[in-house]
Amino acid sequence: MKKILSLIMVTFICISAVFPAYADIQTIPTERQKPLLVDDADILSDSEESELLEKLTNISQDIDCEIAIVTVNSLEGKTAEAFADDYYDYNGYGAGAGDDGAILVLAMDKRKYAVSTHGYALTALTDAGLKNIRDNFLPEFKKGDYYEGFNIFADMSSEYIKSARNGHIMDVNDFKVKKPFPLVSNIFISLGIGFVIGLAATSAMASQLKSVAMQKSAVNYVKRGSLNVTNSSELFLYANVNKEYIEPSSSSGGSSGGSSSHTSSSGRSHGGISGSF
Repeated sequence: MKKILSLIMVTFICISAVFPAYADIQTIPTERQKPLLVDDADILSDSEESELLEKLTNISQDIDCEIAIVTVNSLEGKTAEAFADDYYDYNGYGAGAGDDGAILVLAMDKRKYAVSTHGYALTALTDAGLKNIRDNFLPEFKKGDYYEGFNIFADMSSEYIKSARNGHIMDVNDFKVKKPFPLVSNIFISLGIGFVIGLAATSAMASQLKSVAMQKSAVNYVKRGSLNVTNSSELFLYANVNKEYIEPSSSSGGSSGGSSSHTSSSGRSHGGISGSF
């Protein structure tokens, strides 16, 4: 009987030792566990938080793709990218069977930000598109207007995803920088053209004042039959050769675009962008 009790105790101890290890394993919930706006860093007022949460809810329903914003005080030792990926996965964010969505995380301790995309948002929010969105919200973060920056992120993400749903993914060619009008050089070019036209006009008028025109050859000044050429030859002196390098055409047929991706700790594919503010 003692042997049986001892065996039971040993079995119980083994199970107790193993169970915490299983308890620490994170799983991806089937339903979202947190709201679309989590302001743990408390950088928004109550009214801003209420209005922004309503906007995120309406946008997410409209585009069938969840757009979430999270502020924290610490990244808990992770990179901003890894934190955003894990927060998205292990809190059950995402719409539909593909868990489609994007999350913006702001960490106030390191002044870091990260956008993580998954599912359809990974396709719709390309690298070029995310950089353009970032270039619009980042100045607001740097001057401390987080509410405006969050609104820009939400509105532009919604716009780009909606565009992708309608058949046009915003990518590299949509964000090519237009060269500024070269004012100074164009002024000099215009002056040069005007000078040439003016010179030609004055030369034409001046030529009408001459009674004797210049001859291009001495034919009219030589008496016919007085010059007899017995020997002639042509001598090649030199040649000018201009070389121009022609850039070989790219096999890809244009600028690269699309979305780069990485694998999160959960084993799922994410896109995104991260940096400091």
